[in-house]
Amino acid sequence: MGLQTIILLLLVASTIAWRCPEYSLDFKGNDIIAISGVQSWDECASHCYENLACSHWTWGVPNGEKRRETERNRSPGYYNNRCYLKDSDIGGRRAGGFISGSVACVASVACAPPPG
Repeated sequence: MGLQTIILLLLVASTIAWRCPEYSLDFKGNDIIAISGVQSWDECASHCYENLACSHWTWGVPNGEKRRETERNRSPGYYNNRCYLKDSDIGGRRAGGFISGSVACVASVACAPPPG
């Protein structure tokens, strides 16, 4: 696969028009940082908006589906109120107990100028 093909695939993969926010969606992988104690998807989205490397985010819903922790060998509640800042939406998959979105999906700063 040539470099041009890889670049094209990355551009296509990152131009998916996601809803704001996407419920039951996990952008698996591509983590920049994980932030614990985040109380809402909007707060998680704001963390992404403030991080220049962030293009997408995933937030673990409080009391999300219990099976996700056991499937991943994590203690119960591990993903609750945890915000993952991402540098890509590649790996997006349906997964209960998560809410995700792009950097543009920020309710509290929807009309604010870009950081900078």
